[in-house]
Amino acid sequence: MTEGRILPLLVRYTVPLLAGNLFQQLYNTVDSIVVGNFAGKEALAAIGTTSALTMLVVGFFNGFYTGCTTVIARYFGARNFDLLKKAVHSIVAGTFLFGAILSGVAVLLSPLMLQVLGIPGAVFGQALVYIQIYFGGMIFLLLYNMGAAVLRAMGDSRRPFYFLIASTIVNIVLDIVFVLVFHWGVKGVAVGTVIAEAVSALLILVVMFRTDELYKVELSKLKIDSFTFGQIFKLGFPTAVQMSVTAISNVFVQKYVNYFGADAMAGWAIFQKMDTVIFLPVASVGMASQTFAGQNFGADNIPRLRQGTKVAIRLNECISVPLGFTLFVFAPFIVGLFNRDPGVVHYGTYVVRVSSAACIIRGWNQVFGGALRGMGEAKMPMFIILFSFVVLRQIYLAVAMALTRSFYWVGAAFAFGWFFGNVLCALYYAWFMKKHYGQPVPLKI
Repeated sequence: MTEGRILPLLVRYTVPLLAGNLFQQLYNTVDSIVVGNFAGKEALAAIGTTSALTMLVVGFFNGFYTGCTTVIARYFGARNFDLLKKAVHSIVAGTFLFGAILSGVAVLLSPLMLQVLGIPGAVFGQALVYIQIYFGGMIFLLLYNMGAAVLRAMGDSRRPFYFLIASTIVNIVLDIVFVLVFHWGVKGVAVGTVIAEAVSALLILVVMFRTDELYKVELSKLKIDSFTFGQIFKLGFPTAVQMSVTAISNVFVQKYVNYFGADAMAGWAIFQKMDTVIFLPVASVGMASQTFAGQNFGADNIPRLRQGTKVAIRLNECISVPLGFTLFVFAPFIVGLFNRDPGVVHYGTYVVRVSSAACIIRGWNQVFGGALRGMGEAKMPMFIILFSFVVLRQIYLAVAMALTRSFYWVGAAFAFGWFFGNVLCALYYAWFMKKHYGQPVPLKI
């Protein structure tokens, strides 16, 4: 990414990354569609209400892997291949070690975490079955995400996409078999998801162990190097904290939603699936922005880095605005695909439309934040997101519930946090570039 026309480079990187993210979300969405139509709204609510908990754990590692992407991209841009190889072996060893430990702890603490959410008794049992199976096989998801982060840092976003296609097909088939044939309900979709994630993890590990590229993994070198792992930790930990604390905030949002009963819980669960569809394009462009910035920062080409960020913003809006408009218009139909209960459709349609209306600036924090992380500035994007998505959002929810006790105000909480987070991140990026590189970056681009 240090040479050539910027837009084609970003598009070639973003398209398979976006498609892969959509496929990864697809098998979670298929879980909800199958359960919502064939196991009832309580089962759908059980899966949806646990998503904040899965993001709490998995989100921490995914945030940590952004540090991996940044460090490897910078080493690659600077042509420091010795440190690049050490960084790859460090992150692989760290994922095996810490991922296994965290998976076991998460399984043990699952009942307590569900109690904190205040899940009603009719949903609690199914939610516990789903979350314990999911956490038990979480190591496979972490291994895939780790390998994908390494390949994407090198500019390869295609093979992670191909592997997700394979795992998605496996998951869809297993969902149908386990739920429609074996009648396992939420247990079936959980087991199918874990098996599908194991397939994608195996495929990406085979590539990393058998390749002749710079990121080749050798068992004899599989250890945690203190220097490179420290660099990854320095850049990845702020984002990991950001994603985990944001997930904790989402846990409390979920608790507010649970107050309104099963219909609202199921509608919110559907919204979370749709919100991810809205978020994936901007996150994909943001990852492209981060990798682009990391490689060009390593190559000491700041003008190209600056121009790449502008192009990434334009690309993001070309994707997210039409998508947001489509979801706004067809929200009732889309929600109805998951569950046709009138109450569920009512709640789900409302929150999908509120969230999709914010798509005009939805990706600013991802693109600007990605560029900042690519330059090694990971702390301030973390503080901005935590302030907007945690502090402001929780204040908003507390006031809204105290004054109205209305689901409609609770449903607007996500859009409220997104608005402030995007604006603040854009302003900080402009200030950072002016201070360190002597030229302001226009926000209207």
